[in-house]
Amino acid sequence: MMNSPLQHPDRDPILIAADRESFNFIRQLKGACLFYQKTLEPEVISFCYQREVWVLYALIKNFTMAMQLARTVQLTGSRKILVILINR
Repeated sequence: MMNSPLQHPDRDPILIAADRESFNFIRQLKGACLFYQKTLEPEVISFCYQREVWVLYALIKNFTMAMQLARTVQLTGSRKILVILINR
């Protein structure tokens, strides 16, 4: 298991969970994931620079939060950003 997002392989996307449900879903699959419940400053997630990032959310009510998180990630210079609804 990886200790830091900086050790995440460059070819794999960085997964960021926007809500507890999507975080738990990814953890059940034994995936590595970041979970942020508060607004982020771009310098906090600067490791997303030139990387593909997937922002996942499980509840429709968290769509706005997921989009705001994706926007913050975009400001870091990410190569590609996907916002994905996990429908369980």
